[in-house]
Amino acid sequence: MTTAFWRRLDIEGHDRCVLEPDVAGHRLAGTALVLLDDASYDIRYTMITDGEWRTRVVAAHLQGPGGDRRLSLRSDGDGHWTVGDEVLAELDGCLDVDLAFTPAANTLPIRRLGLEVGAAADISVAYVGFPDNEIRRERQRYERVEEAVFRYSVENDHTDLVVDENGLVTDFPRMWVAV
Repeated sequence: MTTAFWRRLDIEGHDRCVLEPDVAGHRLAGTALVLLDDASYDIRYTMITDGEWRTRVVAAHLQGPGGDRRLSLRSDGDGHWTVGDEVLAELDGCLDVDLAFTPAANTLPIRRLGLEVGAAADISVAYVGFPDNEIRRERQRYERVEEAVFRYSVENDHTDLVVDENGLVTDFPRMWVAV
């Protein structure tokens, strides 16, 4: 079991995550506490992958203004997603999830892709926004520029993520830093 604890840099917030082996793969579970526009949020999340780091289950419970909201996404590991009984065809082909409220989600494509230094990959992810929990497809790029540094790009914006030996982010410039 590995743990990470982050401090949010752009707004008030913290996140604690545990990465551990699961029955068929890996489990990332944590709690993010965020203060946004004078409103506080408590988000408990779990992401379960298969042995190849493909996302299989995503669950989040957000408590904040307006009460509780829950999210439960499932994937077959081949890029077909459902929420409850509803098929999310717009996410077809996405093997990873990105939760806007935690840097833990970046671990999934970093580990799944297994990029060598100098290699890059363009991927589509199931992106879950914050605080609205809106689910949409998003194009992202990961490029391994050094052993522990990945250039993470979305549209025309990029930043260099520093990771530990487990692929957990230790520095997400302007957003998160491990404490």
